[in-house]
Amino acid sequence: MALPHIELLDTFAVWRDYFNFVVDEFNTASALPSANTLVRRDANGAIAVTTLSFVGTGVETLENKVIDAANNTLILSLNDLQDVTVSSTPNNNQILRYNTTSGNWIVANETVYTEYTDSDVDTHLNKNSASNNQILSWTGSDYAWITQTALYSNSDVDTHLNTSAASTNQILSWNGSDYDWITQTPLYSDSDVGQYLNLNSASSNQILSWTGSNFSWVSQTPQYNDSDVDTHLNRNSASANQVLSWSGSDYSWIDPVTAAGGTSYTNADADAHLNVSTASANQVLTWTGADYNWTNKGLLSVSDDTSPILGNNLNVDQYDLQNVDLMISADGGDISFLSKSGGTETQRLSVTQNGITVSGTFNNHTIPGGIGTLALTSDIPTPYTNTDLDTHLNVSTASANQVLTWTGTNYNWTTSLSSEVDTLDSVMSRGATTSITAVIPFLYSDQNSFPEATSSHGALAHSHQDGAMFFAHSGMWIQLANINDMSSVSRNTANGTTSSIANDVASNLNITSMCKSYHLLKIETDAAAWVTLYTDATSRTNDASRNILTDPTPGSGVIAEAITTSAGTVNFTPAIVGWNNDSTPTTTIYAKVVNKSGSTRTITTTLTIIPIET
Repeated sequence: MALPHIELLDTFAVWRDYFNFVVDEFNTASALPSANTLVRRDANGAIAVTTLSFVGTGVETLENKVIDAANNTLILSLNDLQDVTVSSTPNNNQILRYNTTSGNWIVANETVYTEYTDSDVDTHLNKNSASNNQILSWTGSDYAWITQTALYSNSDVDTHLNTSAASTNQILSWNGSDYDWITQTPLYSDSDVGQYLNLNSASSNQILSWTGSNFSWVSQTPQYNDSDVDTHLNRNSASANQVLSWSGSDYSWIDPVTAAGGTSYTNADADAHLNVSTASANQVLTWTGADYNWTNKGLLSVSDDTSPILGNNLNVDQYDLQNVDLMISADGGDISFLSKSGGTETQRLSVTQNGITVSGTFNNHTIPGGIGTLALTSDIPTPYTNTDLDTHLNVSTASANQVLTWTGTNYNWTTSLSSEVDTLDSVMSRGATTSITAVIPFLYSDQNSFPEATSSHGALAHSHQDGAMFFAHSGMWIQLANINDMSSVSRNTANGTTSSIANDVASNLNITSMCKSYHLLKIETDAAAWVTLYTDATSRTNDASRNILTDPTPGSGVIAEAITTSAGTVNFTPAIVGWNNDSTPTTTIYAKVVNKSGSTRTITTTLTIIPIET
């Protein structure tokens, strides 16, 4: 009896056919199954038939697989398959699709592909732009139909290769600019080679050489051998451990010490090289430019010897004494400072027991000769007198009891508060003789006449020249503004425009005004809109979700809001005080504008305000 086919409980006919194919393969086994048997593969991969024992005639379960013994049917569900996952009841037209992530077959919708038709091909190939007899080509980015050029024919080849000019047995060549047909020269033969190499003049064992103008056959000279090398290098004159050197005209063998010039160099060689034999005691080694020389140069650096003892003259000669204290004591002798130019020495300063003699120029002034007092009369200024001091301090402009002050550019004499002769009582008494009961005089002709500001802190002063009042503070006189100098505060407008936004969509606006706080008089829009003003950006963000029918919470940062049903203006009576609440106050007015026009557009909002704080 053959193994029964599998009937799936689901509607997947493809899987049913696959399993039935496998069953058919099992049915080809050599041992045919019988009733109540199961076909399987054993451990060796061979088809085997196993007898099953059933209790009763109903449906029995074997390892979660249902076998209907009465109908000889193995009933399986998709979830019974090891690599199939069905999480819910499949719908019509769904398929099993393999999922590489889970490693299972899962239920999925079938991808429906539109059938590619002839018209799709025609469109893709731009057939509608093709003319008769055109051919399809690729432009590099698309298909294009072009007119086919004439095919290259044999006659074209003949013309290009100039066949009409060819004669029988000629060969094709290139003359440098075109094809050309030429008569072929005879092939080069062995006899030609022999003749070219003068082979008829060669004898046995001779070799071919080049004379400079022709080939020639010559007898080979003996090869160069070791003895030839030895003779060339004069080896017969060499002693043990000598080294080969070049004398300038031939090879020579010499002792290695002489050749190397290192180990045989002694102190005596150094002394001879440095001319020590010519040196005297305490001389120093110098370089003349061509050889070493021992000279009486003295100290090269006096600063290196803290206690020099000189038994002879100190000749600095071309050396600088820098950053040292130089004390010279003649101890009864003379001290001279000389200048040297072109080998000629000129005494400039001489210090003797009789005094100091200076010659030449000093600070661009000629120094008179002789011994005695050094007087450079051209360098001595005129003595500064009391008159000079009075002129410098502008004493001529001073009045009695005035004090000297500095204007910033010059000295000035002014009346000091401390020197006022008037008292408050005298002023009030004097004022009683007029219609004014009491007048305190703050009058000065100009700012230069003001007393010193530091000691007059808090005082008032009037400059007649400037027509202005001043008060003293922080060491300076500060001008007070006249009423005519104070401009009146006028209302002005500030506006902003959103980007193009859809109906019922909000847009944030930062409107730049000229003030940090203000009186809000009007809000105007060029279309229906809902406009809300805020103290800062944070308050605007926190209020973003509030709808148009909900009032703002007190203290939430909302200054005012206006709703227009078309282009129009909302007046605020009384006016509202608005202000900027940034950590560093700015002139920005934060606004939110919602488009209520019914279409996509921009919204322009204009505010009429009176500045309070600028």
